[in-house]
Amino acid sequence: MALFTTKGIADCLNLTERRVRELRDEGVLTEERSGIFNLKTVVRQYVAYKTGGTKDDQSRLAAARADREETRGKIEKMKMEEAKGNLHRCLLYTSDAADEL
Repeated sequence: MALFTTKGIADCLNLTERRVRELRDEGVLTEERSGIFNLKTVVRQYVAYKTGGTKDDQSRLAAARADREETRGKIEKMKMEEAKGNLHRCLLYTSDAADEL
C-alpha cells in the first residue's frame, strides 16, 4: 500500500495541492489519515471522477438528458401551437396593472 501526502498526490495527478484538498472536501478523494492518501485508491477515484463516475451516475445522467429532451420537445410544441394561434399566452398582472386597464 503506497501512501502519499497531499503534495505527492498532487504531483502524481498533475494537480495543485489546493485542488487535491478541494477534491477531498467534495468527497471525490478519500484520505487514509489526515493529509495521507492511498495512491491506488486515489487514482481509481480520480479516474472515476474524470470519466463520469459509476454506472449509477451514468444512468442518472442519461435519465436527466432524456427528461431535458422531453421538456424541450414540449416547449417546441407549445411554440408551434402558439404560432398557429391555437395557444394563447396567459398574462399575469398585478392590481396596479389592472387599474391601468
